[in-house]
Amino acid sequence: MAFAALVSLAQTINLILNYHQTSIPTPFRNQIKSIHKNASFLQAVLPDFPKTPSSLEHRIRDLAYKAEDVVEIVWSEKIRDSSKSKLKQANQNHENLRYDFPDLEKVTKEVESIVKEVRERHKEVVVGFDKESIEVKEKLLRDASNLEFVPIVGMPGIGKTTLAKYTYEDGLIKAYFDVTGWVRVSQHYNLDQIVSSLGASIGLSNAKIEIDDVFRKLFGRRYLIVLDDVWSVEAWYKLKRMFPQNGNKSRIIFTTRLLDLATSIASYGGWIHHMQLLNEISSWELLRNRIFGDKPCPSELEPIGSAVAASCNGLPLAIVVISGLLAVDQKTVAAWEKVAQDVKSAISENDSQQRGKECTFDNCRLLRILDLIDAQEYFHKSDSLSNSLPDHLFELFHLRYLALDYPFSIPAAISNLRNLQTLIIASDNHLKHVELPVEIWRLPQLRHILIASCVFPSEQGATIALENLQTLFKPVNFVCSEEILEKIPNLKKLGILYKGDDEKTYEKDYELQNLETLQTLENLKIEICNFHKEKPRLGPDFPKTLKNLTLSGVGLPWEDFKIVSSLPNLQVLKLRDDACIGETWKTTDGGFSQLEFLLIDQSHFENWITESSHFPRLKSLVLYHCWSLEEIPEGVGDITTLELIEVDDCNACLIESAKTMLSYLDDMYGDSMVRVRFVTG
Repeated sequence: MAFAALVSLAQTINLILNYHQTSIPTPFRNQIKSIHKNASFLQAVLPDFPKTPSSLEHRIRDLAYKAEDVVEIVWSEKIRDSSKSKLKQANQNHENLRYDFPDLEKVTKEVESIVKEVRERHKEVVVGFDKESIEVKEKLLRDASNLEFVPIVGMPGIGKTTLAKYTYEDGLIKAYFDVTGWVRVSQHYNLDQIVSSLGASIGLSNAKIEIDDVFRKLFGRRYLIVLDDVWSVEAWYKLKRMFPQNGNKSRIIFTTRLLDLATSIASYGGWIHHMQLLNEISSWELLRNRIFGDKPCPSELEPIGSAVAASCNGLPLAIVVISGLLAVDQKTVAAWEKVAQDVKSAISENDSQQRGKECTFDNCRLLRILDLIDAQEYFHKSDSLSNSLPDHLFELFHLRYLALDYPFSIPAAISNLRNLQTLIIASDNHLKHVELPVEIWRLPQLRHILIASCVFPSEQGATIALENLQTLFKPVNFVCSEEILEKIPNLKKLGILYKGDDEKTYEKDYELQNLETLQTLENLKIEICNFHKEKPRLGPDFPKTLKNLTLSGVGLPWEDFKIVSSLPNLQVLKLRDDACIGETWKTTDGGFSQLEFLLIDQSHFENWITESSHFPRLKSLVLYHCWSLEEIPEGVGDITTLELIEVDDCNACLIESAKTMLSYLDDMYGDSMVRVRFVTG
């Protein structure tokens, strides 16, 4: 699924932005933020699409995976767009430096191109919002100098967030305001996370973003801020210190289901926008567009589809759910009539005056794709308060794709979803781990698990092997026992975090030596942090199938590094945070036969002894924060495939060594194809 690929891309960029703020060069940060913004846009609008043409779905999916690969590699190479004077020290041809990484520029343009195409399609999908958006824009562009508020209020599922996005993305609005930013507040808000997310949205790059940082960024500028899904006046009181009264027509949009809250906020100055239900014509237009896109609906299906749309009582979310039922492969009168009968109970009409017509999952038996990220507002209040999912969700036996937003918990009933292939749980809270129930072992079709950090259950009690599982990211303190790995034999991508945050974490618990039994594994990431006692130890061998390996905080002695250098298919190697320890790294012939990219980030080794023949295919060498290493071995300069050497925040002698190597290469080969970049300050 394209959405899974987009989530994976966004998670990769989030990890870079969240954990490497101080070392990210501004040009690279801006570029990956652009990619992240576009990926987030695609995540946001894909669920609002009609059944996406397979060609577009495949293009988005393939491009997202390609972008993730390029971002990971170029981040490791870390483009440093220094001043011209510094660039001249490294390479006189500084005007061409922006083309040194054509893959990054190319993939950025490809992402922008597909976003442009999707935006055009999305304009057709957001039915019934043109008039409402005009009304909201009129409120935003009023000739009133004071800071004003525009609360968008309406019942759950009516489209408050969609209207806010539609207006926020408008070209006129973007041009009118100097700064625009968006943040989701939610019922169970975390003030620090809101401040951090909003700060990032308006372009702040501090490692720790405070309220005063946001205030200073907005001070003196005409700004538009969207506070999505606000539940209480208390939340607003805590947030309002961020927003200066500039007297320059700045505006703040709120989305909320609570009229009392909207009235209270508007009393500070502003105008409430009351969301209207879709009429029957707009309801049918939305349903038709979601199913057929720009293609016509067969005439024999129009009466049934129009009647189904009318039964949704004007709620866009209900139409979104039902469109997933009608967008079946066989669009026949019989198939639609059957669905029409089933969906009569899919819209809850009980207690409508108190809580409106809320969307449930009763009888939505044919639903295959369900994205509930940022969708808490669509559930009953009692469900939201308990962080539990509606019971009816686990009766969707045909469901193949499920995306959730933390803090939803995963109950044992997930075992009912026997056809589930992809499980995604998005979270901005890296301190909390999602607990997966043991019943996860009862999902035979499961292929991808993408969770920021999760506790994966042991295999005890597992009745079947997850033979289709290809991606597991990212279990915490995962025990690699023979028994559990036998149950997931076909993994291709595995990311593990070992976090020594309690007294129960001992190296004997993790059995990393068993990783070599994963004979299809291609991408492996192992991160170890906060261990005050002995760290988990790697085994004597890795799987020979590995193409991409990242080790962080492992503490592997250089003399034992043959377990890595001997990998016959390894192309990308990233060593971070003292992944290897010892004063000297001495390589030998016969290793790294396929290695093209090598990153060493934050290592304390002092001597590196190597020859060109030890890295026969190396294209990129990147050294960051290697404060004790004083020299790049001369043999590196003789590697015929070498294209890039980058030295950043290292020993001054190492920087001089890089300069000397560049001069040597220029003297030997004229205008050398090797680029050398470094930072002296």
